[in-house]
Amino acid sequence: MPADLRVRIHEAGHAVVAARLGFQIATVSTVADGRSAGRIVLSQHPAGNKSTIAFWSKAIVLAAGTEAEWFILRTADRQGSVADREELARICRHLESAGHSRLDSHDLQRKARGAARQLVHRHAGRIVHVAHRLAEASHMTGTELARLGAVPAATGQPC
Repeated sequence: MPADLRVRIHEAGHAVVAARLGFQIATVSTVADGRSAGRIVLSQHPAGNKSTIAFWSKAIVLAAGTEAEWFILRTADRQGSVADREELARICRHLESAGHSRLDSHDLQRKARGAARQLVHRHAGRIVHVAHRLAEASHMTGTELARLGAVPAATGQPC
């Protein structure tokens, strides 16, 4: 399987799930920058970027890239990007230490992956649509994604 397809599916998974959770998307890119093979930049969550809901939503978004790879491409591993795993662990440690959950950080990570898996399954068609578009334009804005109908327009409300 071409590496670029895996990156496109991964980033599209992040983008579609982020939009479904109410984040506004600034950009999604499959251009490698030395630190990662692609990236998504989220601009805002309707609950405020420092809220527990936003942190939890971000954890789900971080897990969505790997879950999209696994579900759509049936990749052999579910490890995903090191940066995503590290950020997911950091957010879940924060939620645990701040007393926002009775679960420990490992259980929170499992729960985030499960929630991401459900959203990826539900929106796999949109993820594939975005990934195909990223083959033509390796960088897209949230407005361009909304024009495709792949993500909702930036209303600031979860779908």
